[in-house]
Formats: sequence, C-alpha cells, structure tokens
Amino acid sequence: MANATTHRDIIVIGASAGGVPVLLELAKGLPRDLAASVLIVVHIGAHPSTLPELMSARPGR
Repeated sequence: MANATTHRDIIVIGASAGGVPVLLELAKGLPRDLAASVLIVVHIGAHPSTLPELMSARPGR
C-alpha cells in the first residue's frame, strides 16, 4: 500500500468512438520516456473494440 507522500502522474483522456483518430495522433506524440500512466476511455457502446490493437500497432511504441 502506498503511503500518503507517494506521487503518481496520471493522464486521463476520454473520447467518443469518433475521437479514435485524434487519440492515435495524440499517442504518437507522447514522449517515449513519459513518466506518467496514460488512461484512455472511449465510449463505443455495446460493440467489440479494436482500440487495443490500434494503439499497440503504432510505429515506435
């Protein structure tokens, strides 16, 4: 369990399904040594998502 003085940088990004192209561009621009956790939430409704595959297929990631 972390103590009260632990510091964590977290970036949270939310979008609708139409925002996926922007999310991919944003992810491409993140520095490789970013010292933060990035949490991405996309509202797609009750459909299977290909977002994990899209994000992991980005060049340089």
